[in-house]
This record gives sequence, C-alpha cells and structure tokens, in this order.
Amino acid sequence: MISDEQFERLRQDGWVLFPGAVSSDLVTTAIDAIKADCAHNYDPTRQREYDNISFCPDLRDKSAISELLTHSTGKTILERVLGW
Repeated sequence: MISDEQFERLRQDGWVLFPGAVSSDLVTTAIDAIKADCAHNYDPTRQREYDNISFCPDLRDKSAISELLTHSTGKTILERVLGW
C-alpha cells in the first residue's frame, strides 16, 4: 500500500501523494463545500485568519472535509505509517 519511497518522503517532508486514495465523490463533495463556504461566509476583515489558519475556518469540523480522510484509504495508510 505504501512504498519505501513514499514512507521516506512522508517521514522527511511531512506529506506524500497517494494517487487514488480518495474517491472523486469525496473530493467533489469537499470542493463543493469549500466553494459554498467561500461564496456565503467570506469576510475580507478575516483575511489574516484565512492566511494563517484556514481559508475556510467554518469548515474545520464539517464532515465533507473530514471524510476525505476517514472515508478513504488515507486513514488506513496513516494508521499503518504513523500508528494513528
């Protein structure tokens, strides 16, 4: 599931690509949630927060975002590599 090269990159760089680990349905749902949040909640006075913390802080606890990990092989990969 994870190659030695991917493991080493994750360990050294803190990130690695896992093509196909997340279904396109989950990605589409997350993108739609981000677009809707930006369209309805963007506040220019919060730009510093967006730049430093999260561009969509109101989505932090939303399932559309967390499901990118919890409903994909991403969680299994991280459990294996990091003991999550």
